[in-house]
Order: sequence, then C-alpha cells, then structure tokens
Amino acid sequence: MNTAQADKAAAQAELQNLPSIPRLTETEIRKLIESLGDIPAVLAAGAQSDKADLYRALHLGIRYRPRQRIAVVRADAVFSAGVRRGIHALTTEIHLGKR
Repeated sequence: MNTAQADKAAAQAELQNLPSIPRLTETEIRKLIESLGDIPAVLAAGAQSDKADLYRALHLGIRYRPRQRIAVVRADAVFSAGVRRGIHALTTEIHLGKR
C-alpha cells in the first residue's frame, strides 16, 4: 500500500470514529441563551480587559460600514483535531437602519 492509500485509509478511519455532535433546534438555542439572563447587561458591566479576552477567545471581529450603516460580525470557530481541522467562519450582517 503506498503512502497516499495509507493516508486515505487513516482519514476514513478517523471520519468513522468522529464523535457525533448533537444539533440544537432553534428553540433549544433560544432557551439556552435566555437561561444566561440579560447578556447585554452582563457584558456592559464586565471589565474591559475581561471582554477583550472573551472576544479574542471567540475570534470575534466586527467591521462597521458607516455609509451603509451595516455592522459585519464574524466569529471564527477553530478546529484543531480531526479531518475538519482549520478555521470555519460564521459571518452575519446587522443593518442598523436609517439615520
């Protein structure tokens, strides 16, 4: 068996042994978030350095487009194990409306 075939066999074995990750429904996600309480108030009361550490840990970035009044929020999920290793981004745009 050559190296490529051995790598393929190892990757297939790794795929078969990945732990299953339960998917949450929208309702479950909402309940989880609501169980944390008033998140904006908690974040507003937090120390600036603690929030900076949190945002870094979440790989959170926000870019503001003033002409369009849009905030583009990006969080990068980092996977360091398995065949899915790498960075996977979740990006959303928040339209802030007219001035």
